[in-house]
Amino acid sequence: MAGWLFADLFLLLLVTALAVLPAKGSTAPEPGPTASSSAGSSAPPSAPPPSPTRPAGLDPEFLTFTIPVSPAALRAGGGALDQFVTLVEAEMRQRDLQARKVGFVLVFATDTDPDRGVTTGTKGLDLLRQRSDVFRSAVGFGYWGGQGDDFELKVFLLN
Repeated sequence: MAGWLFADLFLLLLVTALAVLPAKGSTAPEPGPTASSSAGSSAPPSAPPPSPTRPAGLDPEFLTFTIPVSPAALRAGGGALDQFVTLVEAEMRQRDLQARKVGFVLVFATDTDPDRGVTTGTKGLDLLRQRSDVFRSAVGFGYWGGQGDDFELKVFLLN
């Protein structure tokens, strides 16, 4: 229970920190024309630049999905590695998000041993970064996800 609380608090802290960072390339707004400078000008003032549809950084709405691949099979290698990546990418395609990049991801691997679960979750994350263009630049952590026989992912997309 404490691990889940820690993970949730960490996510809250990360999202809060990213929300207060200034947008990349942002500058102070240009001052508008003054009465003396616009009096002699015959050109109409230019329209303000359009604002971006989403602020830079992580999208605060995250995705959660379960991947029905056994963590033991992933540790063993073989076809489970390809199946894991294929199912994660299928989840992204199903939500029509394959064109977006992942900024942060948590991979929870179920296991009877918490340490082995963390190691397996980290292996799943590394596998996604190696084999999936959508996850190539993602950062994140592997965690133990309790008992069971699957993976749960929490995915934060970049705006």
